[in-house]
Parts: sequence; C-alpha cells; structure tokens
Amino acid sequence: ALKPLEAFAMGKGVIGSDVGGMKELLEDCDADRLFTAGSADALAEALVRWMETPESERDRERERSREAIARRRTWDGQVARIVPVYQALVGEQLPKSFLGKEK
Repeated sequence: ALKPLEAFAMGKGVIGSDVGGMKELLEDCDADRLFTAGSADALAEALVRWMETPESERDRERERSREAIARRRTWDGQVARIVPVYQALVGEQLPKSFLGKEK
C-alpha cells in the first residue's frame, strides 16, 4: 500500500476498498473514503460523495490525512512493526546492526 501512503503524504485524497491494508490505512488516516470491495456502485457512491464534499472540507481532510501519515507512519515505526515478523520467521534475534542501532 505504498502508493496510497505517498498520495496521503502529498496531501491528495484517497478512496479505497474496505479490504486489507487499504482499510487499515484509511482508518489510520481518519479518512472516510472506504467503499465495499467488488461493488462498482459503492465505488461510484464514494466518488460522488468525495466530489460533492465542499472543497474546503476536502482540503481539511487531506491535511488531516497528511499529518496522520507523518505522525503514525514513520520509518522507525515501520521497522518496529516489521522486525518482530522477521524475528518470528528466523526464530532468533536479529543483530542490532540490522535495526540501525549499532554500527
């Protein structure tokens, strides 16, 4: 879900389906732009809602989303979420140099 992150970081609006990482990302950014996956009607409704939202409100939502990404999706935070997965897969502690804490 890198492209939506980039879009949020650039202050763009994002509309996405309510599955997997997209759902988590949009909820994380406090964005009310989810639609039911696989439903063209739901996508159309989400697009119409977005376009009918006053520009000033869309600007505020884009800024809130941009700030949420900057606050919650830092590289340190990503590493903290990913490293335990790798540790579980390899069954051991990863060296501190892997974490960038020791040279």
